[in-house]
Amino acid sequence: MSTATPPLRYLAELPRNFAVGEYTFDDYLQLPEGEPVELIRGNIVMSPAPRFDHQVAVTLLAGHLMACAGKSNAFAVASPIDVRFSDDTVVHPDIVYLSQRERGIGQPRVEGAPDLVVEVLSPATSLRDRRHKLAIYAEFKVPEYWIVDIAQREITYLILKAGEYSIQVPKENVYQSPQLAEVMIDEGEFWNRIAELSS
Repeated sequence: MSTATPPLRYLAELPRNFAVGEYTFDDYLQLPEGEPVELIRGNIVMSPAPRFDHQVAVTLLAGHLMACAGKSNAFAVASPIDVRFSDDTVVHPDIVYLSQRERGIGQPRVEGAPDLVVEVLSPATSLRDRRHKLAIYAEFKVPEYWIVDIAQREITYLILKAGEYSIQVPKENVYQSPQLAEVMIDEGEFWNRIAELSS
């Protein structure tokens, strides 16, 4: 970005029907490291710091998924981590899971579609996660997407089929990924642990 370019403009949130913005990956790289922003369709979108219960959920899920990953030489990492899909879209899923087959796309940032992404909803990001990022993850062929709603004590498990996500329903409160044999979660245990740590 040249010195003649005006300062970057941040959006607090994307509107429901937003235009493609002017910014690119090169502009994004000019930001200070650790800046809480994403580049979505050329728009630089800022996020406030997450709440305590959000971070408790992310920490527990990331630890659980890392334990799952250890069974198959896969890898799980919590945000902030760049996932670059295109020159105008770089996002920070709360958790990224890379199978052994896809671990090579993770250096120095994730370039392309992880096997699984997890977003824990916050009041400031709920619309973005449920609408804008869902569309992005489908377009760029992320095979599996979990949306974690702390307020409702609910996890929505989405599997990509023919370019669209379909909901997978856990059996007796236990979810087994149909695409990652090592990935499963007992929702009852997870929500009980959230309650203990958030009280």
